[in-house]
Amino acid sequence: TKTSSSRRWETRRWHGHARAACQSHGEHLYPRFKRACDEYFSNHHRSERRGIGGVFFDHLRQDLDAVWAFQRSFADALTAAYVPILERRVDSPFTSDHRRWQTIRRGRYAEFNLVWDRGTRFGLETQGRTESILASLPPVAAWEYRHEPEPGSAEATLIGVLTGEPRQWVVTSG
Repeated sequence: TKTSSSRRWETRRWHGHARAACQSHGEHLYPRFKRACDEYFSNHHRSERRGIGGVFFDHLRQDLDAVWAFQRSFADALTAAYVPILERRVDSPFTSDHRRWQTIRRGRYAEFNLVWDRGTRFGLETQGRTESILASLPPVAAWEYRHEPEPGSAEATLIGVLTGEPRQWVVTSG
């Protein structure tokens, strides 16, 4: 459908920019950081990734100038990738069905944060300020028992992407 091909274009665009930003600092970085994202950002108890993937990096072992240069080029690339997506979608309708789906996906985010996220766990285990640690949780989330999206819907397509093997959205050499 037009919608799913548009979403694939957006995903490939985003990943292409992410890959280019990483490659300017090392050919091996994008495949490594994408794999780290696919492995980490997962609700293992549901066999479901949190989203369509991205890149995840922490504990970069370079001098501060190199890390700063990488982060700046990455931020610039993501802005270049994301603004056209926003411009294409700015006038998209947003219905009560969309809102319901959003709250279900936010519930999945809350599950990840409370069950799997290392930072949340570390903060709570070390007696950090609970309100600060949980501040990233969505203000509205929902859980529906055995929720199944309508077959053939954009939501069902997304669940298929999130529960299958991680996709390679762009060609990499590493």
